[in-house]
Amino acid sequence: MKKSIWLWIIAYILTVFTTAFQRITGPIYPVNGEVILSGETIKYKLDRTHRGEGDYLVVISAAGESICGEL
Repeated sequence: MKKSIWLWIIAYILTVFTTAFQRITGPIYPVNGEVILSGETIKYKLDRTHRGEGDYLVVISAAGESICGEL
């Protein structure tokens, strides 16, 4: 009986931990951040999934036209 209770407790803790880990690192959450380039802070948010038709348009705005990039 005691062994069975401990197994249920361990299974519950493991389930809660893996569920929380999946919610935090799951594939549907966007990637947020910021980069300092030439003294200018550029913030970005990149979605990890695209459910629409066609290609996904990625736009990162910067104040100067001298900053360009390629994806």
